[in-house]
Amino acid sequence: MIKPSITKDATSGVYGFVDSIDEKGISGWILDLDGGVNVVEVYINDVKAAEKEANLHREDIGAMVGKETNCGFFITWKEIRLSLENMLSSKFEVKIVHKRTSQVIKGNYKIATQSAKSIEEYQKLKKNQALMDLDDKLKEEYNIIKESGLFDEEYYLENNSDVKQSGIDPLYHFVKNGWKEGRNPSRHFDLRMYKLVNQDVKDINPLLHYIKYGAKEFRLLKPFSKEKHVLNINVLNTVFTERWTNEFIHEFVSKRLTDPIDIIIPVYNAYDFLNPLLSSVIKNTNIPYRLLICDDCSSDERVYKFLNQFKMKNTHIDILLFKNTKNLGFVKTVNKLATISNNHFVILNMDTEVPSGWLERLIFPILYFDRVASVTPFSNSATICSFPEFLKDNDLYIGLDTDTIDKYFKNVDIERTIQTIPSGVGFCMAINKDVYKIIGLFDETFGRGYGEENDWCMKASLLGYKNVIATNLFVYHKHGASFGKSKEVYDLKQKNLNIILQRYPSYQHLVDYFISLDPLKPIRDAIKIKILSDMHQAVFIVDHSLGGGANEYTVNITKDLEIYMILKSLYHDEGKIVLEVGGNLFNKNIEFYLNNYDELNIVFDKFKIQKLVINNLYSFPNVTGLIDKLLEISKNRKIEAVYNLHDYYCICPSPHLINQHNDYCGIPDKEDICNECIKTNKLYINRYDKQSEIRTFRASFEKLLNAVDKIRVFSRSSVEILSKVYNIPEYKFEYLPHKVDYVRPVKVDRSIKHKDVLNIGVLGSIGPHKGSEVIKNMISYIDKHFYAKIKIHIIGELYGSEEIKYSKSVIIYGKYNKRDLPEIIEGSQIDIIFIPSIWPETFCYTAEEAMKMNMPLVIFNIGAPYERVYEYNYNKVLILDIMRKNNTEYIIESILKFIKEVN
Repeated sequence: MIKPSITKDATSGVYGFVDSIDEKGISGWILDLDGGVNVVEVYINDVKAAEKEANLHREDIGAMVGKETNCGFFITWKEIRLSLENMLSSKFEVKIVHKRTSQVIKGNYKIATQSAKSIEEYQKLKKNQALMDLDDKLKEEYNIIKESGLFDEEYYLENNSDVKQSGIDPLYHFVKNGWKEGRNPSRHFDLRMYKLVNQDVKDINPLLHYIKYGAKEFRLLKPFSKEKHVLNINVLNTVFTERWTNEFIHEFVSKRLTDPIDIIIPVYNAYDFLNPLLSSVIKNTNIPYRLLICDDCSSDERVYKFLNQFKMKNTHIDILLFKNTKNLGFVKTVNKLATISNNHFVILNMDTEVPSGWLERLIFPILYFDRVASVTPFSNSATICSFPEFLKDNDLYIGLDTDTIDKYFKNVDIERTIQTIPSGVGFCMAINKDVYKIIGLFDETFGRGYGEENDWCMKASLLGYKNVIATNLFVYHKHGASFGKSKEVYDLKQKNLNIILQRYPSYQHLVDYFISLDPLKPIRDAIKIKILSDMHQAVFIVDHSLGGGANEYTVNITKDLEIYMILKSLYHDEGKIVLEVGGNLFNKNIEFYLNNYDELNIVFDKFKIQKLVINNLYSFPNVTGLIDKLLEISKNRKIEAVYNLHDYYCICPSPHLINQHNDYCGIPDKEDICNECIKTNKLYINRYDKQSEIRTFRASFEKLLNAVDKIRVFSRSSVEILSKVYNIPEYKFEYLPHKVDYVRPVKVDRSIKHKDVLNIGVLGSIGPHKGSEVIKNMISYIDKHFYAKIKIHIIGELYGSEEIKYSKSVIIYGKYNKRDLPEIIEGSQIDIIFIPSIWPETFCYTAEEAMKMNMPLVIFNIGAPYERVYEYNYNKVLILDIMRKNNTEYIIESILKFIKEVN
């Protein structure tokens, strides 16, 4: 709840008040102490009418909180956009809402009589303007578009500053003039490209056409952001279904067929392809069909002989076999056979193989949907219809056979995923006989082939028909073997493409637009994941995306997996939740956005997952909700669950146990101390999951730790710390230190008598918990007392380095490859490595690296480094007292004394 008053001791919460609403506008203040931006929204009759940041100076509020503050807002009526609906409404109710929390700000909502009259006159003026400007037809269009939800008001205003400044209702502007001026209604709908793709759309608002007709006719609409190509996880429910079974499609097609489907096969040489093709057709075709085969005067005499024998052996099949006395070319041969056909027909290249139930699935869109001219299936080699990789000449996916791959395509929901394509692809294409009767034969200008199907499909598009892909069918295509890959073929393709571009100047734009959208990507991605998870079973990992040792561990455990899934929190991208799917068999990782944790059920429903690895939960929004969902999934699906202890987020929202005073807290016995720390601790950075009670927080993690099958730890000291809070059976712990096998012993001359400067190396990215204040204090101390005698080398990065940027006592190297460490140490003549970490690390890669390089090492007596050095040459280790971490003189003098002893 937003409180209307505030005091100096307030440290959290949202406070605000609406001071007045008068003829000038709306004024008030809002102060969000929980880290949000002070933004308010104005709602008129529950319709959003304005948004503004509260950044005006308020002396009165500053006096209340004891410091100057800019939290006031004033919104003029000109800034408030009245929708047509509000212009026509008799009521006028105002609400001011805090944007982040969506809570109404209390205050003085009573509008003075004079102000009310001014507002009423303003409202009446706008209403009269609207009524005069919008006739009945435009009012109807306004309402249709509004109800569709496809008009993005914020996008429209953001991209049309003149409309924003005018105060006009943006949808009113779009309906009246905007669409004619080419102003797009949202980032997901391009007016110009919609008209280009659908050339029958003329003299009508394209968005209105899509709503009234295009959506039902599955016309091309941008399905997701082409900038990121990141899909919503719900797309998996769209792709996979149990509604459209092969049995249903078979029955539906069988009932509607009056004549057998004609399968047209033009043949020219390529003897070796004949048996695989024809065998697959006979074996896998389950509805009435007729074979129309023509040998186009093959030079290989075996071809016609084989075809003749094939016909004689299969007398139960209706086969019409022809042989051209001279070579007519592909197009003329197809036309010859097509003129014989009495029904819908399929053109089938001889370098294809078809799967079981293929023909009914290829014909189904023509019989089920309206105005379909041609249908093309997915294939390994079919340009825009290629699988697994778009626009590529692929081999069969990971060595699987045609039927196995097609088994996965069979489960695709054809109704939800049916997709218009710029043109059919002629290797395997079903043709609607009714459209063929209108358009006629393929243009014989294209001779031996390449381009004739594009020409025919463009003619169909111009008449308002659609060329679609059968998203539930996969047909094998042997890489264009019908006509070879010679230079002659390349030249023919280019020549015929030029003919297409001359006839249809928009054709290349249509293809380029389709490629830029790649609307078939969700299907390809989902099927790849489904195949691989069935074959190998995925490992499901939960991890943050903040970098560091936890992320490095994830990289290491996934590098040998065929398939893995990582649920990530994108903390620096508005806390979005992303599922990343990858593995050794992926050319590129696939990402899905999740709206909420319940959507994880979709992932576990659709794919086979063998193990759940909870690597790190830090930075996830609503972490208790995520824990509940993971426990539910693990229990109900009987999946092995492992928790990796990389930090102490399971104990405290400050994951490194550093309190508000920048000290290791030691885990206080009193919960009140923890609750107070949570309120003010700057190292508790998760603004998407604010906690206030340590008991509630730990209760959720206690459930998790008791439920998982295994808790993987990387040091024994971390078990001791965990045991201070939770009573966990010893058998649950698995001790597994990280491997550091990428560095070697180094050779450095550490004799001080040969050196003028003592070089202290600090490895890694040094933030507050890693001892950044310790290092900065050392640099300042060295500048004053040991200038030019001691130099600190930060082999990595230092948090807050701008504070010491003018110091000559430090060198900051920036990011580096860990495998290069020995060369860096030797090249910089580093004498000693200092690990300044002030928290009880669960493992320390940098300490391990120093020991593997046989370097003298300085650490504090805390955490995993303190534990690990007992396995090292103790003469090479200096252990400092963590309680004296702020005593810089003690640290430097101890290091100087120690390095003399080592040498």
